[in-house]
Amino acid sequence: MDIVLSINGVYTLTNVVIANTTQVDLVLQATLSYGVDATIEAQTKEGPYHDWFPIDMFIPLAIEVFGCLHQQANEFLHQCANMM
Repeated sequence: MDIVLSINGVYTLTNVVIANTTQVDLVLQATLSYGVDATIEAQTKEGPYHDWFPIDMFIPLAIEVFGCLHQQANEFLHQCANMM
């Protein structure tokens, strides 16, 4: 899901992605490092969305199925809550 926001003339594109930490190739990594799958998914999204015109900023909103938010998603949601 893509969400485009305009705040004070700055266009921000966000992309929501749900990361599944129970995938066979990620289970070991997920047990050793909290939020590793959210980080992998956020990095994967950075490439294709990074230079979209007229977007000024891209934020991957990566969330793991068990609730771990990627740092950028957490910061973005806090910023939205503070603006409300």
